[in-house]
Amino acid sequence: MNTKDNPATCACRIWTLSNLIQDETQKRFQAFYGPGMEAQTENDSRVNVIPGIKYTKIDVGGAGKLMVENATSNIYGIKSYGVIHRGKHYGNLDTIYDYYWGDYRPRLKNLNETIESVVSK
Repeated sequence: MNTKDNPATCACRIWTLSNLIQDETQKRFQAFYGPGMEAQTENDSRVNVIPGIKYTKIDVGGAGKLMVENATSNIYGIKSYGVIHRGKHYGNLDTIYDYYWGDYRPRLKNLNETIESVVSK
């Protein structure tokens, strides 16, 4: 079943995506900053979801990062806050586990790649 068929499922997948982004970003920042910077790591990886009529905005660390088109559940990068960039398409809510979300831009994972191997790059 496609997530666009059921608004409740779509909202649940957006919540799952936001948790995935926060976890992967936090792991990357912990590896980058090292011990003793937990407050900075937590602040910079905090994810905020702002639902809208046409798009749902996903902010990371207080800055805009992604927008989800509610009608199609497609995930896009942004040009500026509140403006989607159709050239930066990152799958849809059904394919969120195919991407690594912890970097500046989401990227497709290799089939044999784990989060630990991505963070160490």
